[in-house]
Amino acid sequence: MDLKALNKLTEDLEIRILGAMDARDLDRVKLRLAERQARMEEVEFEEHNLDLRVSPNTAYEATGTLLVVGLPVSSPSRQKAKDPLVGTVSSFAVGQDYHVIFKRNLDVFVKGLQDQGLAAKVQVDTGPLLERAFAVEAGAGFQGKNSTMIRDDWGSLFFLGLVMLDQDLGLQTNRVADGCRDCEICQKACPTQALEDPYRMQVNRCLSYWTQAKGHIPFWIRERWGSLIYGCDRCQQVCPYNQDKWNDSDQSAKTHVDLLEIASMNKKDFQERFASTAAGWRGRNILRRNALLALARPACKEAYNQIQVLMEDPSPVVRAYAGWTLIRMDGLRGFDRISNAIEHEKDAFVRDQWTLVLNWKSSGKMTDF
Repeated sequence: MDLKALNKLTEDLEIRILGAMDARDLDRVKLRLAERQARMEEVEFEEHNLDLRVSPNTAYEATGTLLVVGLPVSSPSRQKAKDPLVGTVSSFAVGQDYHVIFKRNLDVFVKGLQDQGLAAKVQVDTGPLLERAFAVEAGAGFQGKNSTMIRDDWGSLFFLGLVMLDQDLGLQTNRVADGCRDCEICQKACPTQALEDPYRMQVNRCLSYWTQAKGHIPFWIRERWGSLIYGCDRCQQVCPYNQDKWNDSDQSAKTHVDLLEIASMNKKDFQERFASTAAGWRGRNILRRNALLALARPACKEAYNQIQVLMEDPSPVVRAYAGWTLIRMDGLRGFDRISNAIEHEKDAFVRDQWTLVLNWKSSGKMTDF
């Protein structure tokens, strides 16, 4: 089959084939990953076996051809909330989980491939192969200075998936030239300078990463949190390739949520609002923690009493971050509240976090030291 015949199988679907290549290993990419690994820049949800990340036949046996497929983001919005008690969810995480939508479309596509005598395996985000690297190699777009995949037609507002075919069809789409050239808009817009080095995302500085991470969040990251609940679209909001892609006229602002509601949501609320979205995979208390971080501003001081109640929440994570929020809302009152509560707190993690908060002094720099 050629690309024209393969594309015909997706005519009535929401996905498109963006590129194709033979199932060769990406040796140069492996070298870069090894250097990154040596710098200890890997994050908790990455595959640590480098061969699985760059070798289609190591990750998926009997692969002859690799197809890169894309699913555009539905009605992305970049409206800013004027109310300080309103938070923001990334456009990539609004509505039904894109993994589910992608899989639904891929199931139909794979059935069509099977009817043509081709066996196929698929990967969307959760598999080992480095989707973005294979997308670049297959000519699906170019990697921008903000590390996202960019195309002229979709900008960077799309999701990537891979389809591994059992036969070598001799397909190879041309690589796309770098379109960023001397543009530095995304680098300058990043609030934590995670894009200081072009084409290399410093994940430990990226706010989108920290909205999904567990464990201690550095104080200098907390200071620059803004109103985030899940994800950060800043570098994509300013990208010239995306300027005509945003649905800024949509007044429903589906990306906006009430921060106090999220901070105090119970299991039923979480199931109804987030369980079926891409933001739900980390669980309820991570989103509640994020809401507390978004509320940790003097502008949200009117909510002090509602947050004070969360100092006794069953979740140690929520209790720990409620202390940070109170002291950022009102320094004197927050300091006294934590000082009184720490004497009775039994959880070591919470006590340690509150102790750090009480002793922390902002340097104004992008470091806790």
